[in-house]
Amino acid sequence: MPPQAEIWISSSLALLARAAAQAAAPSLLQIFFPLRAQASAPVGAGQAGLAIGHLLARQGRPFVILEAGDAVGSAWRARWDSLTLFTPRRYDGLPGLAFPGDPDGYPTRAAVVAYLERYAAPFGLPVEPAGPPP
Repeated sequence: MPPQAEIWISSSLALLARAAAQAAAPSLLQIFFPLRAQASAPVGAGQAGLAIGHLLARQGRPFVILEAGDAVGSAWRARWDSLTLFTPRRYDGLPGLAFPGDPDGYPTRAAVVAYLERYAAPFGLPVEPAGPPP
């Protein structure tokens, strides 16, 4: 993402936070995500958010990953138990960590959830889950 876009997003979040602070009732943004001064805020702790977080961490840039659910990969937890990816494991890994198991095998939903949980920990990715709705 170009630096101008990050500045625009950060400025927009700051404006939202300021407007919410002046309102009588807290905004949904304040309820779900207590804002901190960060340069970047990927939304969602699924594959895309975690991969972007990994790349931001490698660059030494400040960020926080905002997750609407209560854990990493929460969208995957709500899928069918019988779900199996249609791409082999060799193509399912994220930057810096191969998907474990037979490279020609197809991971299940549970394997994807476990992989996403394992992915966030070693890289120290700062994920802020909102938790269950109030």
